[in-house]
Amino acid sequence: MNSTFESFDEFLEGALRGAPLTNSVGRAPMTRSRLQSLILQGFGQGRGDQYIPWIRVTRGNAPRMSNHFVAVISAQPLPLHLLSGLEYGAARVASWLGADEIRPQFPLFPWDGHPHPAAGLDAAADSALPRTRGLLDIARDAGIKHGCYVGAPDLPYVATTDLLIWRHQRLHFWSVKPSEVLAKSKPESRVHQRIRLEALYADAVGGAHAVYDGSHVSDRLLANLEWLEPPRHERTAPEEVEARRKFVDRFNARGAEERLDARIEAAACDAAMPIAEGQRHFRAAAWLGQVDIDLTQPVLMSRPMTTGGAGTKRALQTELLGELQ
Repeated sequence: MNSTFESFDEFLEGALRGAPLTNSVGRAPMTRSRLQSLILQGFGQGRGDQYIPWIRVTRGNAPRMSNHFVAVISAQPLPLHLLSGLEYGAARVASWLGADEIRPQFPLFPWDGHPHPAAGLDAAADSALPRTRGLLDIARDAGIKHGCYVGAPDLPYVATTDLLIWRHQRLHFWSVKPSEVLAKSKPESRVHQRIRLEALYADAVGGAHAVYDGSHVSDRLLANLEWLEPPRHERTAPEEVEARRKFVDRFNARGAEERLDARIEAAACDAAMPIAEGQRHFRAAAWLGQVDIDLTQPVLMSRPMTTGGAGTKRALQTELLGELQ
């Protein structure tokens, strides 16, 4: 590949949008015109409901050795396209830790001057963002081979980060890789080179980087997060928020020695709501951290609630997001 690289605008010069594409990967060989069309059709771009993953889950790219997921989480109305069970778990954890937005399969474009990953929410703020460096430039400076598409030696490969998280106005890039794969891979292997490039890209755009390998959380915690996570409207609808506040006030005021089912029932009665509604509010409050339940332990209705969840959550926020909030 040439030592001098095109800019993002130069790569797209004269490009045509082309016929609609349903997926950014598949059996079709990558060509310059196809790659241009993917970008012009918005793959790997947009914020909120407008985001289109660079790699989408379709029948055409169903894996033979793993699972793909299209999952809905409460952090956003947009379904997530996830390429493994580990990514599915990581997205659940990110949502629980307070992600405002999760963009899976996010492209690290190889060309200088591509759209900044933080752009798209506020035009005034976007104007103050720095010009982005392409991953080709970053890789060259780091002495790491970038890579091209198979059969196209002059067409730089568009690498992706597994999850791009937006939280508290900051970007967090998560490389989601199984711990056993990382342990078996030598430091100079392509897996570790790719992780290194993701970290360098994150730093170049003012973001943070972490590796999520599945060792951070237990299967019990993941199961509880999946069970308890409330639908988005329960998190955001004003009437739901107010009703949950009333329930939580009554619940937290009751004795910690009570059986959990009796405590929920009594709190619902104190808040003048049906028991079923109280149970729903308890599940949401447990997930949101409005009651200090330890979700690394079984949630047993026949026993008093196990406390200590707030500390677990803070520790994970520090480890995976580098924040104490």
